[in-house]
Amino acid sequence: MPTDLALSPLPSRDLTETLAFYRSLGFEEVFGQLEPDQYGIVRRGPLELHFFGYRELVPTERYGGCCLRVADVDGLFRELAAKGLPAEGNGTLLRVGRPV
Repeated sequence: MPTDLALSPLPSRDLTETLAFYRSLGFEEVFGQLEPDQYGIVRRGPLELHFFGYRELVPTERYGGCCLRVADVDGLFRELAAKGLPAEGNGTLLRVGRPV
């Protein structure tokens, strides 16, 4: 595992809702604070996502994005698709498209 790492936090309109959503996808909440600033971290195996509170976020304007590199992309796709995540963007927290 590399010791040097750069993370780019993603915006969250409602941090409590965002962390709950990722917990429902099998991520573990490893940090969450609402004061003095909203910030949260979820982890699933080696994957780690950071979020900062941004109440003015308009999801359809695509303010942020993230690319996850995983060893078993087909397995992860099947798992997330089974949870009913949409394939197309519609302002939701996450969408999942078939791997190509």
